[in-house]
Amino acid sequence: MPSPFAPFAEKQERKGILPPPPHHPYKFRSTHLLCGIRRSVNLIPQPKKGGQLLLAENRKKWKERWDSFTAECGRGLWLTVFAAVFVYGIRLVEEDLSIDTEIMLNNQQEMLDSWIGIGRFGLVFTKKLFGFQRLVPFTENLMMLLALIAAGVVLSFALWTWCGEDRRYRTFCGILPALFLTGPCFAEQFHFTLQAFPVAFAMGLAAAAVFSMEQWAWERRKVWWLATGVLLGAWAAGTYQVLAAMEVALFAMAYFLRVTEAKGEKTWLVSGIRSAAAFGLTMALYAGLSAAVKAVTGSYSAYVEGQMHWGEGIRVCLHYILNDVTRILKSTEIFYHPWTAPVLAVFALAAGWRIVRLPGSLERKLCAWFSLAMVAASPFYLTVATGYYQPARAQLVYPLALAFWCSYLTAPWPELREKESCEKEPCEKRGTEAEPGDSVPRSAAAVPSCKAGTGKRPPALPWLKWAACLLCAVIAVDQAQVTTGLFRTAAEVSRNDQQLLNRIYSRAEEVADTEDMSQVMILLVGKRDPVLSPDSLTGDTIGYSYFNWEDDILGVTGRIFTENGLGRAMGLEYGPVNTQSYENAVAQAKGRPIWPAKDSVWEVSEGVVAVKLGEE
Repeated sequence: MPSPFAPFAEKQERKGILPPPPHHPYKFRSTHLLCGIRRSVNLIPQPKKGGQLLLAENRKKWKERWDSFTAECGRGLWLTVFAAVFVYGIRLVEEDLSIDTEIMLNNQQEMLDSWIGIGRFGLVFTKKLFGFQRLVPFTENLMMLLALIAAGVVLSFALWTWCGEDRRYRTFCGILPALFLTGPCFAEQFHFTLQAFPVAFAMGLAAAAVFSMEQWAWERRKVWWLATGVLLGAWAAGTYQVLAAMEVALFAMAYFLRVTEAKGEKTWLVSGIRSAAAFGLTMALYAGLSAAVKAVTGSYSAYVEGQMHWGEGIRVCLHYILNDVTRILKSTEIFYHPWTAPVLAVFALAAGWRIVRLPGSLERKLCAWFSLAMVAASPFYLTVATGYYQPARAQLVYPLALAFWCSYLTAPWPELREKESCEKEPCEKRGTEAEPGDSVPRSAAAVPSCKAGTGKRPPALPWLKWAACLLCAVIAVDQAQVTTGLFRTAAEVSRNDQQLLNRIYSRAEEVADTEDMSQVMILLVGKRDPVLSPDSLTGDTIGYSYFNWEDDILGVTGRIFTENGLGRAMGLEYGPVNTQSYENAVAQAKGRPIWPAKDSVWEVSEGVVAVKLGEE
């Protein structure tokens, strides 16, 4: 005989309150009776969802969102992988020694302490977290490559979320990370092998931090989203302070996409204020952690404070800022693409046209214009903050901004959007219905582009999207060639430096005429430029030899033949140097020929050998 509670039990099973039915025929269970009593008598409250059930539901929702992202932007992820391997793969086969790398190879703790002193506690934490205190160039570069790919994926997923998972932006979300990673500015940054992986890892942290904080600011998720974002953001800024500017740029881009693509009316201004407050908490946490770590370790350096130039006067700093803006827009250096200014102009026009056509309140449009201005000015955040020019290695926001400007043009233009809507539903059927985001119903007269009586629109302009994709491809290829060319130059210079150093050391051994070189002081007088082919690309630091870098006291010798110099990293034996012997060598070098002449290497005194590389 079937249970009288069987229909109710089946209903409860469909709602997930009871476990699914067994495969054998129905049998009465006591749980069915209890559920029937609860519902009919209403004396026992229904159990609330437990933490595990809520966690399972949230995991399911995020899995669905991820599946949607991979389905729509999966090709873009492969494009990101290809771009990263194409541009940075050379770092896996070339183990060049860049400036400061010799210190990390000889004395890891000294370099870690110096990072703590300039507020880069996050960099040290990342090194120790992954066990990378001792530098292994191949491993460092391999992890850098993987971290860049992961950062591109995180950035793409964040953009997909900020666009409201709109299929019109699938090309935008797929192209932007690949275009971003080809930026030549990264050649200068990742040329410093000793910090390549932590900085690449922190770029992903910055994207994840802004994503988490935006979940709290816009979607009103729980406060732990804010806490997670603030913690990750402070970690990223504590790895490399420049990434704080990248976080601001990502906030601006997220705000722009949210305001221009959200459906219906929202609290535009309040959400923006919440985002700004989240970033303020991030910087407060960074400052507090930096001060605390410095106080505990006793390490301090005025390096970061020395980057601030507003103390020189407002007019002087405004002159610096104007020159830096001009330098980027006119592309006077190899790191900035020649089409920067035209691309920015086209982006501003396209975005402005989109804002003009936005439905909704005046508040929404004002917030949209503000976000557009912030996105357009993003490459100059650091310039304004410091009041001075920024080196290429600090311009990590420029590649992101250029990628955003270009990729945004691939999103369907207004005519394309209207055609897609018409194809899904004829105009005569929706002429009096409200479009998503419209404050009032549309009428037939509000659709002037429809042909009267046909329900069709005139042909759209699909070539605009493909032209934008072609533009992105051309810029990506150009940037990739420059970036790989810079890496190639760095490898050539490093290889030549090591060969030259071995030759100098051999000559010094001959002049010293001793079997125990550990007691022989080797001094270098003057500088020597690297020998490069005419078509080699050079940058701020790439293209400069160890024999170009001078110490304030010992000249080039301070970088090569000291306790933590390049010679020690290459396994060469030599004695400690002192200032008096170096000054004597400089005095005796006058009138002598330069390297590789025979008399360019001589014995200054017993146990002291000098080499004249160039004129002082």
